[in-house]
Amino acid sequence: MKMIFQNLLAQRKRNLWLLLEMTVITIITWVVLDPVMVLFTVQHMPRGYEPDRMALVEFAILKTTSPKYSEEYADSAGIATSFNVLVDHIRNLEGVESLTRSTIGDSFVGKTGIQLLDESGDTVQLIFTTYNIPQDADYFTTLGMEVVDGSPSAAELSRHNYADLECVITESLAKRVFGECESYIGKEVNSVGSTYPGYPVVGVVKDVRPWAYNADCNTAWIGSLSKISRYSSGGTLSVRLKPGYAPEQWVKDNKEEMLRSFKFGNFYVKSVSTYNQMGDRTWISIKADSEKHIKYALLVFFLVNLALGVAGTYYLQTRSRSHDAGLMKAYGSTGRGVFGMLVGEAMIVTVLGWIIGCFAYLHYALKEGVSAGLETGIDVFPTDCWVSDFSTHFIVVSLAVLVVLAVIVLIGVSFPARRIARVNPVDALRDE
Repeated sequence: MKMIFQNLLAQRKRNLWLLLEMTVITIITWVVLDPVMVLFTVQHMPRGYEPDRMALVEFAILKTTSPKYSEEYADSAGIATSFNVLVDHIRNLEGVESLTRSTIGDSFVGKTGIQLLDESGDTVQLIFTTYNIPQDADYFTTLGMEVVDGSPSAAELSRHNYADLECVITESLAKRVFGECESYIGKEVNSVGSTYPGYPVVGVVKDVRPWAYNADCNTAWIGSLSKISRYSSGGTLSVRLKPGYAPEQWVKDNKEEMLRSFKFGNFYVKSVSTYNQMGDRTWISIKADSEKHIKYALLVFFLVNLALGVAGTYYLQTRSRSHDAGLMKAYGSTGRGVFGMLVGEAMIVTVLGWIIGCFAYLHYALKEGVSAGLETGIDVFPTDCWVSDFSTHFIVVSLAVLVVLAVIVLIGVSFPARRIARVNPVDALRDE
């Protein structure tokens, strides 16, 4: 180790340029790698429900100009009757366990903001997403949501007759609003000191992410917030299959018949797919899918160029060290000692450049923040996720940057160092 530092000091002019290069590369790697790691984390976070045994049946209503449109079923009673007949026929298909008039991301109402006090006593705003609770008896059970301890069961929440503003909230939202409690039932989601009616909590479910590319688990399902007709327009039925039934096979067995003959009143089946085939048909998913490919392509492009540039630089630098290796071996050093010296010098320069680069980027991150995926802040992540805590976030990404740099430098140094370690000292000194 002493010899390594002596060599670094002896060739400090050349090593200072390498140090500057590694510092700049560390900062650039941080900028490129951070959003990709966050996006990857979001994609692989638990969704909070069970889509694996689920299929989707999209239905629509005939236009009044269609020759098959029937005036007989145009009034509210006819619409309700024909819709119920459609639902009953789907429910009676082989393999169907339950169904509900909604997908996990349907019945979107909007964003709601409330004022809370933080640990220092200052007022902060918390934004959460609100959905309508579909007016049927199987919503929470069909989607496979799980409840926290102390909450009514998913079946009880599905059958509950919701009064105006009564809500079911996620565990993350409950903890952000009320802190750690034995029970959240009966509390109201509301701004601090507000005199307006809040949202009485009747149930708490484990964290649910409605969209695959969205980390937001601050979610509330609110009864009667905005009445939506179950019948007047098309929509989607989420179908949960019995154990042992594969969604792909169920869709294959029933799709043709449903598209051909499932027409009741003015309702008809428009498409049949598995839940996973549907993906997320929302603007955020379209945007996220495009952004995901851009970020991954940028990362691959950057890593390839980084590997070629850094590895190439160290490759050339190491190849020029034949004379040093010859002297070391002439004084009794082994090939392993020569190899260790060359790799050790490169890794020390890399680590020093990484430390300086991370320190420089920290000043920027403290002012501008770190990546939060597609969201506007890290407060949308669950509190136990590494992304949500700045210190943990910075350490995790910094270590990932170090691993990337170390691997690339090690590749660039190892091949020429291995060759030089086997050099004959007489040949090396004669060539010089």
